[in-house]
Amino acid sequence: MTELLQILERKATHEDERRWHERATAAFSHQGTRLLQSRWWPGIIQVPTLLVFLVIFYAAFFGPADPRRNFATVLSWIVWWPLLAVTYFVFGRIWCAACPMITIGDFLQKHFSLRWKAPNFLKKRYLGAVVLLLAILYQAWVEEVTGASYSPMVTGLILLSFTAGAVMSDLLFERHVWCRYLCPLGAWIGVFSMSSIMEVRADKRVCESAKCKGIYCYSGRDGQRGCAWINTPRTMTSNRYCSICGDCFKACPHGSLSLRLRPPTKEVEFSRKENFEDAMSGVAAIGVVAFQGLVMLDFWHFVRSEWKDTALFGSSPLVYGTAIVGMVLASMGLFFLAALVHSRITGEPIRQNLSLFGFTFLPLVLMSHISHNLGMMTHQTHLILPAVAGLVGYQIEPDHLSTLLSPGAWHILHASIILVGTAMTLWLIARICRVKREGGCPRYASLPYVGLAVAYTIAFFLILHPDMLLRV
Repeated sequence: MTELLQILERKATHEDERRWHERATAAFSHQGTRLLQSRWWPGIIQVPTLLVFLVIFYAAFFGPADPRRNFATVLSWIVWWPLLAVTYFVFGRIWCAACPMITIGDFLQKHFSLRWKAPNFLKKRYLGAVVLLLAILYQAWVEEVTGASYSPMVTGLILLSFTAGAVMSDLLFERHVWCRYLCPLGAWIGVFSMSSIMEVRADKRVCESAKCKGIYCYSGRDGQRGCAWINTPRTMTSNRYCSICGDCFKACPHGSLSLRLRPPTKEVEFSRKENFEDAMSGVAAIGVVAFQGLVMLDFWHFVRSEWKDTALFGSSPLVYGTAIVGMVLASMGLFFLAALVHSRITGEPIRQNLSLFGFTFLPLVLMSHISHNLGMMTHQTHLILPAVAGLVGYQIEPDHLSTLLSPGAWHILHASIILVGTAMTLWLIARICRVKREGGCPRYASLPYVGLAVAYTIAFFLILHPDMLLRV
């Protein structure tokens, strides 16, 4: 009798927790949807971001030459870049809604744009994936080659080049062609936004019952534009090309769209439409994150100084280009090897497995990226106050201020963040293999991918865990 009462009590507790979770999720969705439908969104995040962006431009070209005292380098590389990595996980691609380049581009498109259609070659599946991959590689490569984080002027020039690309695109084309197809940072954000805990989705039942013939979420209505990302929100199943800008919410007359919470593994777990070339971008991200950590190790700079007279190590563009391509090819090679073993076990085509498992490593890569960049931030928070004070003519000695966390506390947090990513990746591998087992797939078929996840985790610990050179 006592055991029965305990079982009933546990069941009642579980039901109470489930109902609380459903109420909290529904409340979040309701308030989030109201915000995105508001005429104040996304202006309430665009205006402050644009103002800070202008201050960064001023500081980059007219501020102190010392990067440790310059507002542009400190805010860009110590504050914005690490926090941006966190937004991938929490908010997905929301930075693209706040981005000052989009704010400027929207104004230009409204008043001066030629409004041409996006070039067809950008829409081709393979070419589009190659362009996005090259954009990701370029963004990581140019940061290291130019030493942007150590130079306010170079930081400003990089921001200026991105702005010029966005402005040119918005003057020529309709919608956000630069942001979707060409922006190096946008390509990076788009891949990681697949592991976000938020999503914008349409209720297909509402779309069908309302007999929506205008597809207003895409085309717009009554002066309100539709999706500027060349996306159809009513059928959207991925966060990759959604900035949570709210345009589709305002254009839809039937209230079909909503902002929802979700498990960070949901999109990869339930996606069955990803093609080979898109999946490979997720694998390439492994090599890029490893490269970003490698070039900040003392060992890397020791080797460069010892071999600086050689043809390879004497040329920064060449050595960094070789390093990033080598890391990406290594990550892809290991993934191909695991997929080959899995295919031999299951008898399935290797291309099918490459497409199916390509994004399962995203949580591990994202958490390693977040851990790496938050480490840079916690080690250099003492530079923030002097950089802000420098804008108004005051000088504060940064070395007299303390950092946010002690090295020991940060190492524990650093390891925990990476292990969370590993756990999510292993869970995704198990879930996909469980579905495949229903079709006769052996239980041990997941071992190649499990072993690869462990190997990637060890690699990230070796590359990202040691005390690295500081970013500024």
